[in-house]
Amino acid sequence: MQVPQTGVEGAGEAGVPLMDFSGLTAQNSDIIAWLTVDGTDIDYPVVQTVDNQYYLDHDAKKNASYLGAIFMDFRSNRDFS
Repeated sequence: MQVPQTGVEGAGEAGVPLMDFSGLTAQNSDIIAWLTVDGTDIDYPVVQTVDNQYYLDHDAKKNASYLGAIFMDFRSNRDFS
């Protein structure tokens, strides 16, 4: 998982493009990272909020969804430290 680089565009290590998070966080400030697994269809935002319940039944756009969203535990630091 790549740690977000807010407002950065271009290429990161090994030519991996960096995500521009300013547009994503404008849609949902709970988006803290992006998960991509090469060679798969896994390419999703990671969210975090004040509890671990909300994203069990909401997607990353805050719409009700029985699929939920990929989220990080609310007790973890948003900067992955």
